Amino acid sequence: MKPLLMIAICFIAANSFAAPPQPKPGVVTQKKMREVALVLVDYMNANGALQTQMNRTIDDQINAIREIPCAESSTSTVRTILERTLSFDAMRPALANVYVNNFNLAELEWMVNFYQTSLGKKLLNVQPALYDTMSTISAGRIKDAEPEISAAIRTATNNVQCQQQLQRR
Repeated sequence: MKPLLMIAICFIAANSFAAPPQPKPGVVTQKKMREVALVLVDYMNANGALQTQMNRTIDDQINAIREIPCAESSTSTVRTILERTLSFDAMRPALANVYVNNFNLAELEWMVNFYQTSLGKKLLNVQPALYDTMSTISAGRIKDAEPEISAAIRTATNNVQCQQQLQRR
């Protein structure tokens, strides 16, 4: 009986010093994915690239407001709201969620590792210029298409149904 009692005591003692129970794998993976995604987003904004994109969005919104009759006086207030709402710190969790929702943990870790390489660092450094160039190209193509766009809008707004809707307002 004594050997059995010793085994039981050893078993109880060993279990009392065992590591605490681990959370379910899905919880660990989601938490780890979020942590890695936040690191990824931080790398991507290391040179302010993401904040630069947010600032362009803010400028676009302010320019659109300036075209609204009598709204000019609101631009300062709206800019303050947008700067607070679209700051990198405010956007960081949502941006990380975009990556968590579209990539698995291994892919997120791969991207973080990539941005630590010389090529990844180069991409981060040239990315703002690439985005600027792409935006310029897009704007030019839209400008080239403006006559067709204007014609399509004129056709839509000059039809009988549209005119009737406008008269009912």
